[in-house]
Amino acid sequence: MKKILINFFRNFFRNIFFILYGKIKYDGKLSDLKEVKLYELDTINQNNFIYKVFEIKNGRIYGDTIEYLGVISNNVLVPNANYQKVDGIIGTDDQNIVLKIGTPRLKKSFNGTLLSLAQDASSLNYSHWLLDILPRIKICEEKHLIDKIDYFLVTDLKYKFQKQTLQLLNVNIENVYSNKNFRHIEASKLLVTSHPWHREGLIHDEMHKIPEWIIEWLKEKFISK
Repeated sequence: MKKILINFFRNFFRNIFFILYGKIKYDGKLSDLKEVKLYELDTINQNNFIYKVFEIKNGRIYGDTIEYLGVISNNVLVPNANYQKVDGIIGTDDQNIVLKIGTPRLKKSFNGTLLSLAQDASSLNYSHWLLDILPRIKICEEKHLIDKIDYFLVTDLKYKFQKQTLQLLNVNIENVYSNKNFRHIEASKLLVTSHPWHREGLIHDEMHKIPEWIIEWLKEKFISK
C-alpha cells in the first residue's frame, strides 16, 4: 500500500509539472533548434575530436545530481549536450530521464549568461572535479566566451577544494550555484560544453585516455599556487 501511495503522489506531481512546463521531446536534429548556436573548437583538438560549445537562448537544465542532466531548448532535448550515465556507461540522448519525467521542480531563472559545469554525483570526487569539470572552463576560454559569463552551475558546491580551485580561476563564488539546490534552471543565455575526455563505452575504461591538454592546463593554472 505504501509503495502504491508513493507512486500515486509521484505521478500526480509529475503531471502538475507537465502542465506547468510541458513534456520534453527529442528528435535528434540540432538544425531544427533555432535558439541554439553551436561553436566547434579545434584549437585544443586531440585525436581528431572536435569540442563543442552550445549557446542556447532561454535554455533550460534539469538534473537529478546523480546520473542525469538534460539540456533543453523550447521543450526539446538538445542533441549531444546532455549527460546520462547508465550502468557506468554514458548513454545516448534518448535515454535521458527528462524524456520520461519532464522537469518536476520549480524553475529558477537567471537573467544573464550561465555556464553549466554540472554533471553527476562523480563531480564531488576530487579527480573528476579536476578532469571532468574544470576543463570546461578552458573550452570556453578558447572561444573567448569566458568573460561573458555571469553565473556558473555545478552539481553541488560542497567541498573546500571546489571553492579554492574556482577562486584560483578567478570565478566569483557568489555567482556559483548548485544543481542540488536548483534542480531546474533557466538562463537567458545558457552555455554547455562537450565532455572534456569521455568518448564512448565505460567511463573507467576511458580514464586512461585523458587528453594531454587537460593535464597541461591544470599545471599551468595551479602548480605555481
